[in-house]
Amino acid sequence: MKLTIAIPTIRPRVSKLKDLLGSLYSQIGESNLGDSVEVLVFADDRQRSIGTKRNWLLDRAAGEFIAYVDDDDRVAEKYVASIVHVLTSTPGLDCIGLSGVFHDINRRQRKKFIHSIEYDKYFEKNNVLYRCPNHINPIRTSLARQCRFPEVNFGEDTSWSHALRDAKLLRKEFFIADRDLYFYDFIHNKK
Repeated sequence: MKLTIAIPTIRPRVSKLKDLLGSLYSQIGESNLGDSVEVLVFADDRQRSIGTKRNWLLDRAAGEFIAYVDDDDRVAEKYVASIVHVLTSTPGLDCIGLSGVFHDINRRQRKKFIHSIEYDKYFEKNNVLYRCPNHINPIRTSLARQCRFPEVNFGEDTSWSHALRDAKLLRKEFFIADRDLYFYDFIHNKK
């Protein structure tokens, strides 16, 4: 198994989850990748934190690499095939660098983001968000398991990303530069 796609979710988001799963399973089927990719889902009714769910998924991943896709995000048409192609054609990788689009729906803003080992901190320059690899990057599972997500509901992804960076676990990366792979739609919660 090359890749585990891990999805933490809550039951009230079942319609968004169905759309995401439909896209992923369609891509897996169209590219004949059923033996190379597994999709794991952890759903509950908010009994557990998102960090707890991410750790549970990480502990059960059978793929050599793991990438998280959040239930309310979208992936490119060739997301699965692009990642598996790189994993099978580039030996010795620790992770895959990727780009995508961050869409702040409330503010009607779109920004490109780039996640790569080239960056050791989070910053923005010329309307582009730069990040060290985080949960959406495909990361060698044995390396990903060396850091745990904090068992909280907010910021667990950034903390985990920084723990990976600080441990200097990710050294060899292939950056998929020819297309945006991940689309993050952000909605501010009204308080």
